[in-house]
Amino acid sequence: MTRSLTLSSPAKVNLRLEVLGRRADGYHELQMVNLPLELADTVELTPIDVGMELTCDDPAVPSDESNLAFRAALALRDLPSRPGMASRRRGVRIRLTKRIPAAAGLGGGSSNAATVLRGLNDLWGLGLGDEDLAAIGVKLGADVPYFLHNRPTVVRGIGEILEPIAVTARASAVLLNPGFGVSTKEVYGALGLLPGARGARSDLPERIDEFDALIRLMRNDLEMPVRRRHSEISQMKGYLLEKGAAGAMMSGSGPTVFGLFDAPDPPDVSAWDLPDERWRVIATRVTNEA
Repeated sequence: MTRSLTLSSPAKVNLRLEVLGRRADGYHELQMVNLPLELADTVELTPIDVGMELTCDDPAVPSDESNLAFRAALALRDLPSRPGMASRRRGVRIRLTKRIPAAAGLGGGSSNAATVLRGLNDLWGLGLGDEDLAAIGVKLGADVPYFLHNRPTVVRGIGEILEPIAVTARASAVLLNPGFGVSTKEVYGALGLLPGARGARSDLPERIDEFDALIRLMRNDLEMPVRRRHSEISQMKGYLLEKGAAGAMMSGSGPTVFGLFDAPDPPDVSAWDLPDERWRVIATRVTNEA
């Protein structure tokens, strides 16, 4: 019988995102605090004799090499063999069931790629360790190494430096997505940082035990450039604060805005009267364990 794997592929929010500068190679130096969410896609991996296939229930998600999950599978398939590595690499059919909005600042594509790396490492018996997978992942996308661990984490560099942070504070989140995507490249470009530009990074705590400490950490250096072009960001923040969020902020390069609530379970959003019919509202929990 052909063995298949069905895996959860969770989203994240950036509780903090500082842009510290721009390196000579053009990449931006970052310091982030990432929190995983209960909201997750589903990734199903089924071995096939030959080839790579990807299907998705969201027609807006590409099914070719522009999809990070597809590229993750190719990266493992084409990895040079080494002593002790299994030779069962053939083909795979990847099926994505999407719940995380695409191009939304929630890391959905990177999470899918990390899940494919972990899943195929198991399915094909490659025996790759965490460092091996992270080295492959960072070449796919800056968020991929984080999603290989998927716990509260301080992320530095271009995404390759990971320091787990202890978070015992309980919180829930409501996400508002305006119904359009933004270009991450354009958002960073709007900062106008020249290669070699450097800034000081702030000190971060080693653990977060109180909900108020989560709120005090909220900062996103990418929010202002997006707000200048899309007034919906400010509107969504104000709406979440009116609904009782203790803090509201854009996640990643946007355009999703999240609000944090001081409760383990999110509020009932089914009766919320959204100001714009294009907005999508998602209630979820912040998860403290992998």
